[in-house]
Amino acid sequence: MVLIDEKAGRKVAKALGLKVKGTLGLLLLAYRKGIINKTEAENILGKLEKSFLRISPNLISWFRKELRRVNE
Repeated sequence: MVLIDEKAGRKVAKALGLKVKGTLGLLLLAYRKGIINKTEAENILGKLEKSFLRISPNLISWFRKELRRVNE
């Protein structure tokens, strides 16, 4: 598995047959596995939003929806 957020890099990795996971996907996985709790996941997201990492509003919305869905 490759951890990569950059769109072109993800495309290349997938073309090479590699499984791809982005930062928010990894964060969600950590939450689903009980490594971090919901508050920690939201706090990390907040820090990521303020960092150099560019995250689209659609991806942030998806992540928050997925966090809510895990508890359903």
